[in-house]
Amino acid sequence: MSTKYRHSVFLKHEKCIGCVNCIKQCPTEAIRVRQGKAVISEERCIDCGECIRACPNLAKAVVTDGLNALVSYPYKIALVPPSFYGQFKKSTTICHVHAALRQVGFNHVMDVAFAAEIISEEIKKILHEKKNNDPLISSACPAVVRLIQVKFPGLIPQLIPLESPMELAGRLAKIYAARDSGLSPEEIGTFFLTPCSAKASAVKNLLNQSGHSVDGVISVAEIFPKIRGLSNPDTDFKFMVAPGVRGIKWSMAGGEQAAVQAANYLTVDGIRNVQKVLEEVDMNRLQGVDFLELQACDGGCVGGFLNIQNRFQARVQLRWLMKEQGSLSAQLERATPFSAEELEVKEQIVMPETMSTGAFAPDLEEAIKIMKKYDLVLEQLPGLDCGSCGSPTCKALAEDVALNKALEVDCIFKLREKIMLLADEVLVLSKILPPSLNRSVKDKPKESD
Repeated sequence: MSTKYRHSVFLKHEKCIGCVNCIKQCPTEAIRVRQGKAVISEERCIDCGECIRACPNLAKAVVTDGLNALVSYPYKIALVPPSFYGQFKKSTTICHVHAALRQVGFNHVMDVAFAAEIISEEIKKILHEKKNNDPLISSACPAVVRLIQVKFPGLIPQLIPLESPMELAGRLAKIYAARDSGLSPEEIGTFFLTPCSAKASAVKNLLNQSGHSVDGVISVAEIFPKIRGLSNPDTDFKFMVAPGVRGIKWSMAGGEQAAVQAANYLTVDGIRNVQKVLEEVDMNRLQGVDFLELQACDGGCVGGFLNIQNRFQARVQLRWLMKEQGSLSAQLERATPFSAEELEVKEQIVMPETMSTGAFAPDLEEAIKIMKKYDLVLEQLPGLDCGSCGSPTCKALAEDVALNKALEVDCIFKLREKIMLLADEVLVLSKILPPSLNRSVKDKPKESD
């Protein structure tokens, strides 16, 4: 993990009108409205994309590389997640999609579903060797991993320490292409077709590490319109590796568990639901569960907001595809061109965040002062969580005030109280005259004769 986390979600200042839709939807309270514009805290943001879904003005967007990045490499490989196949109409086969991707500039295609199958076997081994009652948490969703880093760092040891299917697929794709083309790995570009912003951020942060296997990211929303009508399969088409049904299931909520086949498991999708479950795990209230499959998007990766098709229709297409692929898998050559050493899944240790994300200070004495100020301010706030102050909740405003990032009168109710007090004082002052004008008639001096 790099010391500086690079985000894919960004704000378009010219489109932001300062509404509070995004601050109410952010699961980590990473957004404030200041001076009429939204401000995203880099320390708190987990790139889940909930603010993008909530913004009616399209003021939030995702940074991706785009198809123009393909020109940087002599040999280009598309890393296709199984959720991508759910974007097409029924009867569109994997061969059709691969052929269309070749027509827009890719030399080959690597199915991430195959890498998911390999990782499923490794997770099985880890679960079999599990000794305690604490649930192990899937690390496949980068938004969930980031959420644990930011809000539940004590749960990091419970994350399954394996690289994601995307990373493994990128590494295997480079190995295969180097043998097939004779080019060096540096001349081979791997591009992940992402359904969400979290995976785009994951790629950006992988680029900071040595030995990264994914060179770029292209959103499904960008590439799908360009290949939708290109569906004629090549006559000389061949799979790099043929994807199986188990790997394709990973794109839907419950699919990873189905592939892992854990005895005691819990599948949760939707970032709000995930957060609630993690709170229970953090308080040690979820014993007896061996495996937690947590996905930030509703319905799993098919619910990613960069997808074209809604998740319900995508699931219908994927069910048909799995049935079709199940009958084809017996005909396709499933022997892989990789050695056992090349298929070995690498460990990926996730480190806790080093920066502060709450109302704390490096010095204990200073932190105690801040917390006391926080408690005092919170007692005075109405607790309505209306968001009019630019903070998502009254607790968030109290924290901002304690950290000198906001004022107590940013709350419209506290401001009203302050104005009423000032108005009363002004009214009292308006009735007071200076002594030279405020004398009764009997106190007036008599006129001299």
